Amino acid sequence: MTLRLFVIFLLLFVSPLANAARVFVAASNDYVGIPNTANIGTLLSVSTWVKPASAGAAGANYYFSKGNNTGDVNWAFGYTGGVVRLVYTDSFVSFVVWSYTVTLTVGQWYHLAWTVDWTTNPDTVTVWIDGTQHAATCTLGSNNSLPTTTNPQTTAIGGYVGANFTFDGSLAEPAVFDGSLLGANEIGSLARGERADKVRFNVSSYFPLEGWQATEPDYGVNHLGSTTVTGTTRTNGPPVIPR
Repeated sequence: MTLRLFVIFLLLFVSPLANAARVFVAASNDYVGIPNTANIGTLLSVSTWVKPASAGAAGANYYFSKGNNTGDVNWAFGYTGGVVRLVYTDSFVSFVVWSYTVTLTVGQWYHLAWTVDWTTNPDTVTVWIDGTQHAATCTLGSNNSLPTTTNPQTTAIGGYVGANFTFDGSLAEPAVFDGSLLGANEIGSLARGERADKVRFNVSSYFPLEGWQATEPDYGVNHLGSTTVTGTTRTNGPPVIPR
């Protein structure tokens, strides 16, 4: 392959993946739904880029979630009313909420990540904002309980499972590292724009959200398919390094 042909290949096939995102409008219930019957383990790391369009009302504005659509939430992450929060439902169907209070500037890109270790007592839950770790606080429910694993489950990008409480803003590069905890170096690489499948090859699920496809492919090892894209539009994303 000549150098000219190689450059053309990069422009046609790599550049669109480097900074694409999807725009979600809370009032329109925009979301991307992915059928998924896999349960999570006792370790979990989740990463995504977010650009809020509003602070969102308390209890709304979720950007990533997994559950069975009947109220049993495996986990849900969002930015609601000035609080970055992790929500899950324990085995007794009681909501557990971990939160970190922070002001995210409207219209600005942030890299957010959570790491959760359910093997410790109390649970070890941390939130990372632009590569900096913060201790989360358990504000509701038990701090030593496992999330429910009732099947079947679906994963929702841009909202709470069941297309509720959808995110108001842009999302890019959501990734799930199921069964493992990312370290500071790995999350730092993600926050600097590295792709999830480069940071760790065995990323469980990874959706670049190119934005121009009717369905969104999963570049993770789970290769989840048959996504349902509702109402989202395409925009430029954060400075993600091309594959």
